[in-house]
Amino acid sequence: MRFLADVPSAGRSVVLQLRVRRFRCGNTKCPRQTFVEQISGLTRGHVQRTERLRSTLTAVGLALAGRAGARLAAVLGMSNSRSTVLRLVKALPEPEVPTPRVVGVDEYATRKGRHYGTVLVDAETRRPIDLLPDREASSLAAWLARRPGIEVVCRDRSLFFAEGATAGAPQATQVADRWHLWHSLGEAAERAVARHRQSLRVLVPDREAKAEPPAPPEEKAGSPWRSERFANRVRARHATVHALLEAGHSRRSIGRQLRMTHRTVKSLADAAKPEDLFRGQWQHNRTSVLDEYKPYLDERWDEGCTNAWKLWEEIVPLGYRGSYGRVSAYLREKRTSPRPATAQPPAPRVVPRWILSRPETLTEIEQLRLKAVLANCPELDALTGHVRSFAHMLTERQGERLPQWLDAVRQDDLPSLHTLAAGIDRDRDAVIAGLTLPWNSGVVEGHVNRIKMLKRQLFDRAGFDLLRKRVLLAPWSCCQSLMRGSGRPHAREISMGIWDAGPFDNDTAADFANALDDAEPEAREALIRGVLIRTIDATGYLTEAKEAVAAAALVAAQCPGGEPVDMSYGPETPMPVFPSDLRALADEALARIASDEDGLASNWVTPEDWKQWRAILTSLRAVLAPPPASIALFYVQP
Repeated sequence: MRFLADVPSAGRSVVLQLRVRRFRCGNTKCPRQTFVEQISGLTRGHVQRTERLRSTLTAVGLALAGRAGARLAAVLGMSNSRSTVLRLVKALPEPEVPTPRVVGVDEYATRKGRHYGTVLVDAETRRPIDLLPDREASSLAAWLARRPGIEVVCRDRSLFFAEGATAGAPQATQVADRWHLWHSLGEAAERAVARHRQSLRVLVPDREAKAEPPAPPEEKAGSPWRSERFANRVRARHATVHALLEAGHSRRSIGRQLRMTHRTVKSLADAAKPEDLFRGQWQHNRTSVLDEYKPYLDERWDEGCTNAWKLWEEIVPLGYRGSYGRVSAYLREKRTSPRPATAQPPAPRVVPRWILSRPETLTEIEQLRLKAVLANCPELDALTGHVRSFAHMLTERQGERLPQWLDAVRQDDLPSLHTLAAGIDRDRDAVIAGLTLPWNSGVVEGHVNRIKMLKRQLFDRAGFDLLRKRVLLAPWSCCQSLMRGSGRPHAREISMGIWDAGPFDNDTAADFANALDDAEPEAREALIRGVLIRTIDATGYLTEAKEAVAAAALVAAQCPGGEPVDMSYGPETPMPVFPSDLRALADEALARIASDEDGLASNWVTPEDWKQWRAILTSLRAVLAPPPASIALFYVQP
């Protein structure tokens, strides 16, 4: 007879009872003396579950990995440990993938900044083909050499991928990714604008030629304060602290007298003058959404238009998305301030955005400001022409124009573009192919993000073999649905590394159960006895408290009134019959754990979890307590 667990029916566990034939081998030299017939599609040797249940658990493991997969399987009535779920995933055969014609290659981080691997994707089917444990050129070359049918290799401009593709697939066309090319051009443009930042001051109107305003009061000259009330309060506190310091008081004494914190007293004492304490929201020259429209407001102000509502209505069609109050505050400052408020030049990172954007997507005021900058700086005007020429070449797939573009760049005084051109020239064939062919590395970048999600599901503890199986075999639709979840662990999981208060519902106890499964039957009793004795004799922090609770639960399961151990995380193999002295050891170990208030008992986040855990310990001790000695009420003479 064989008893096989099957997929549940209507939420109930199903066990199939099969009567099969057993055959014996008449050859005495045969190592297998007996064997049982297998039913195709239903059973396999040395397995206690049907093929249907096995495939279901495997699919759950591919989608959710070990811990989450075991929890879902228990809810669905297919209780198994996380180790079993992962073992089924690891036992899957390697996928048979035909040699791709177009392959994309990129790196992924197993530990960001320290260790990287390589992912290869079929650009036509958009499916991952393989994962390599490193990003060395030799590994990529060896992989490509085993597949001579590859015609196109999509990659970024990394040196190790270029060398690996050249050595492993010399017959293939290498294609540089267009997004990386455009990104590199944007960085070069930003460096060029920063080098000519003085030219951006043309956007600030020249106020020096106008009549000088009346001189402000001396105490307010150069004051950075927006609110005089705030400024006066800070000045008073600064003067008080310095007066006490000159009188010989210590900073601690000043803090007690003025009821200030040590940090506040220190900042006031260290400041030579109140203006040195200028911070944050009181600053006049903070950037705002109104900055790029201030030149227009200044011009209209000089023309005599001082109505804030009218000026707000004029700049809204120009692209202003801020409030009327911000415009009104700016004009109020111009009316009341002794020195008129003036616009600030745009930041060096703003102008490259104007240059790299399509001209028709810019607002009218952005176009006017860009035109003024380019008219004042020939270098930036040349930069804009090169950027737009490259953009036209990229969008229209005119890679054959790249040599002319490189020659034109070298004729202008733009060092940042010269550096970019030198790098492109070293990889000219791949860049020309990237600007001509329709292939790119976008699908590879998507799978790199998918690998990040799978790594987080495995809590960054997965080995390369398990990660590779999940990347290659996990269904893409399941991964997309999982990507919408937060993936944030429960607070109880953060604190204690568990999901419930049961004896085996934590990582340490689950690993102890795995050790029991891997040990020989005669050695399991020694493992349990050793954990219990070490916990009883331990001084200070109990390092094996979780293993001791799990061991006591296994002993209690064999006592009268004991409950069987949950197989979701407990040992899967049956335990031997334990001797009676383990019962007293288990009870003494639980008493030692319950009395240690600073150890395992202090790790719970909520009082409800702590109460549930104490109730479990109490119920285990009630089962493990030795029965009282019997007392004879009558003595019968034999």
